[in-house]
Amino acid sequence: MSSKSDRDNRSTQLNPDNPASASSRAGSFRDDDDDGEPVSYVDRYFYTPPRATPFQVIGQYGVGVVSQEGEARFVTFCLEATASATLLYSHSSLQARMEDYFERFAIHVHGLFHVHFKAPPVLYVQFDGTSGRLPWHVPLNLEQPETMRTFLMSHKPQMNCAPAPDAVIELLCDRLSEPSEDWGTFQVLHRDASDLTFIYARRCNAEIQKNSHPGATAIEAIRTKPII
Repeated sequence: MSSKSDRDNRSTQLNPDNPASASSRAGSFRDDDDDGEPVSYVDRYFYTPPRATPFQVIGQYGVGVVSQEGEARFVTFCLEATASATLLYSHSSLQARMEDYFERFAIHVHGLFHVHFKAPPVLYVQFDGTSGRLPWHVPLNLEQPETMRTFLMSHKPQMNCAPAPDAVIELLCDRLSEPSEDWGTFQVLHRDASDLTFIYARRCNAEIQKNSHPGATAIEAIRTKPII
């Protein structure tokens, strides 16, 4: 049987109002079910969730343009949208963000070609190689350019005061049979980004200048006469 002093000491340690109780229990925290190893306060009471895994959506797009002097250009590029795998983003919402940015991107590229040609293009069409293609976008298919030419000839895209629409479309269709101008990959900006500043303007301008060839072949196809 324990002595009286042992019982008093045990009682003192179990009394939460006694300072000796806190000092005797401050060494470490233990679970009754563990193997006796000390467990830290942080390990017991805080949970660190796993790091969110980023995911991305990549789409291939393009634009086709014909100047009033008969220069035809066919440009392709990729847009890449990334986000963390959270409740705020899903694959469909990221796809919608990329499609929305493509429209804004194409508008800015149209303006750059306008400046480069020193006149508005007579024809400007958008190519879309994704499953979210809008009905008026040309289906982008680099492996089968004939499908793009068929779409252009059957749908007759809107033009800027062209007296010979079929001749203009033919200029672009001839260009589709050649390798496209690959502008690489662009990161998709958030929807709240300003439309007033096109951050890729310098890069796109460099591509336009680098691949510029004032349409000698195209102009010969229409007997060296301007389209307008």
